[in-house]
Order: sequence, then structure tokens, then C-alpha cells
Amino acid sequence: MSLTQGLSFSRLVTRGAVTAFLLLTLLLCLSGCGKVRLRDSPKAVSYTVDTNTSQLAIEWSYFSETLIRLGPLAAEQLVVIMDRFGVVTALDRVSGELVWQYESGYSVGVVSPATPKWLFHDDKLIFSVNSEKLVALNYQTGEMIWETRFPKRMELPSMAIVDETVAVAEWDEDTYSYIGFYRLWDGQIAWHTRIPPRAYRFIFACPYVLASAPFAETVCVAFNDRTLVLDGRTESSSLGSAMFTQLPELPSYHTPVYRDGVFFINSVTVSKPYIIVYDAKSGEQFPLEPICDRRIHPKPVTIFGDQLLVANGCNDLHVADLADLKGEPAWIYRSSRNVASRFVTLDGRYGYFLNESVELVEIDLETGEEVGKIIMEPPNRLIGDQQWTDLVPSPPYLYAVLNGYTVHAFKQPEANLWQRPIQ
Repeated sequence: MSLTQGLSFSRLVTRGAVTAFLLLTLLLCLSGCGKVRLRDSPKAVSYTVDTNTSQLAIEWSYFSETLIRLGPLAAEQLVVIMDRFGVVTALDRVSGELVWQYESGYSVGVVSPATPKWLFHDDKLIFSVNSEKLVALNYQTGEMIWETRFPKRMELPSMAIVDETVAVAEWDEDTYSYIGFYRLWDGQIAWHTRIPPRAYRFIFACPYVLASAPFAETVCVAFNDRTLVLDGRTESSSLGSAMFTQLPELPSYHTPVYRDGVFFINSVTVSKPYIIVYDAKSGEQFPLEPICDRRIHPKPVTIFGDQLLVANGCNDLHVADLADLKGEPAWIYRSSRNVASRFVTLDGRYGYFLNESVELVEIDLETGEEVGKIIMEPPNRLIGDQQWTDLVPSPPYLYAVLNGYTVHAFKQPEANLWQRPIQ
């Protein structure tokens, strides 16, 4: 063989090796290059369904002529919303037909969908009006049952049911913060207190959180630097005598989700876009895997039976086992578009979330695969304060306000439902 022939043969071998290497790399990438591993967690997988393939179907839609500020809130036969002019509208949950309307006469500002500003209890719909009054309506007829004036303006009060009272809290950087407990049957104040100005965030029921008072009807008031646990039955005007204990700092972007002494917190710190777990009984605090680093707030978790449905700030969704919160997720689904709602379920078999393109995405909770999608027509995007909307599960229906003006009721076939409580 001549020198020229040897060089040609060498080049041919080299090119063949490079080609083989590139083919091998391509094959490996086709099987996993696009999937991202987060620490020791399972691979985050994305799927795309481009057609209307969800088992859910739009049962009815209701269009409001003015921007919807609160709702939907679902209970028994009704779904209620409130528009920017303070008009409360009650719809039949099955048909979407108008049942009654109540005109408060006052406008409503921007409200976070994850912070409870109104609530159902027994036969009452309770909410605040014009930052001045607490109102209870008969939720079946819309007739007023009682109203009571606050001792100070309550711009964005947060509320929770504690024992036989509705607990209301509001903070004020300039004057004082306020916590009051109002009797459910007549709206009269049971007791209230003022505290120095500080960055209060939320109030929520947290029964059985204290080992020292395991049967007390307690309520948690979350500040930026501490969380207080109060007994709603205490008739006192002094915060000191009402306070059972002080929990460590639990800053949360939305109202924490609570279950049996455990808090699930979506951190207010955007550099920690994941869910933090705090066990009040053991004092242990840890993040839920996977830990990520995008500067977007996670969404509040959903508890369904023994399942914890999680959507973190990196658009990763998964299901955790409440009995093994430190365990590794069986799967992680990564949304290709920003997640705009909680991750919820109607039956424990399929999970749902809205993305910023106003698509309702359906996930198989056993495998983590995207199995369906409802694509709204015409195509749209959530903008401004609609970037954080919410899905409200009330089996067999799933309710959502899209584009700020329209309530949609999505229905799941009854035969597919497993009846377990949703939180």
C-alpha cells in the first residue's frame, strides 16, 4: 500500500468512527437527551397533546359583563362569583343558570385567588363589603342574615372558620393590625385584639396543631417573621393571654395548606420556588423535592385522600405520598408553558392544571403522562392579574374563571369518579 493510499484509508476510518459516534449520540438523545434530571429525582418528562382529548367536557359557561374579582366558590347546589362592582352572582352548579344576585354597592379591587376573602358555612355565604362590614347572606336565596361593622377599615381581610366564629385578620403598616372573632349566628363580636403594625399575611384554621391543647379549635395567624396560634374560644382583648404558642418563621406567598399538624408552604422568597414542609409536632422543616432554581412562586398544594398534588415554581408537577413526604416522586411532569393554577384532581386518578395559554391539561396521576387537553377557542393567554387563576374542584365538576369574564364548568363522567375529600 502506498503512502497516499494509507492516508486515504486512515481518513476513511476516522470519518467512519466519527459518523458512528454521532449516530450513537443521536440515538441516545432520542431516548433521553431532552429529559432533565434534578438531583436524584426521577427524570422530568414533558408531553404534548395538541387536540381536545380530555375526558372532561365543558358542561356550561356563564359570561359576566363586568370583570370577575372573586370566585368561583362552590358549595352544594351553587357556584358564586363577585364582580368588580361588588355584585355577587349565584349560579346553579349543574346548569349554570342564574339563581340570585346581591348588589353590595361597592367596588372590589384585585384579590389573590389563593387567599380566602369569603367562605361558605352551613347556610351562609360570608364576606367583607367595602372594607367596612362583614356580611352573611343566605346562600340559597341571597337574602341578608346579618351584617356587622369592623372597628377599622379592612382593605384585604383574610378569613377562617374557627369553632362557632368567623376569624378575620387584617394588617396595617401605619396604625395597627387587627384580629377579630365574630359569632356565626348573629355576626356579633366574640372578642378581638389589636397588635402593633407588622407584616401580617394570612389567617387560617389549624386545629390540633398544639400538643399542649390537642382538642382546641385553634387558628394560625402568619406574619413575615412568625406564626401565632390562637384559641378561637378565648374571650379576651389581650393577645398575650390568647396566644398559645409561637411557631418559627413560615413566610408563604399564599395561605399555607394545613393537615394534622403539618404545614405546606409555597415560599414567599422567589429564590426558593418550591414547597416547604413544616411539622409542628416535631419541629422539623424541609423542602419537597425536586428543588429548582427558577424565580417563580410555586402554587398551593392540593390534598386528596393520602395524595399531595404539587406544582413548584419550575413548572414541575408531581404527586407525593402524605405518609412519606421525604420519599422520591415516582414521576415528574414538566409543563412546556407556565403553570397558572393549582394542580387539582376530581377522582385521584387524573390531575388537572391550567397553563398560561388557557389550556386545561390532564395528567395520569399513576404514570405522570399527559393524556388529554382542552384547548379553549379562540386561542388566548392569561395576562396581568389573571396569570394566577385557580381551578375549583367540586366533583363531578371543575370550575374556572378564564379571561376574567367567563366561568366555565368542566364535567367528568360520573362513572370515573372516586369519592374522596379534596382540600
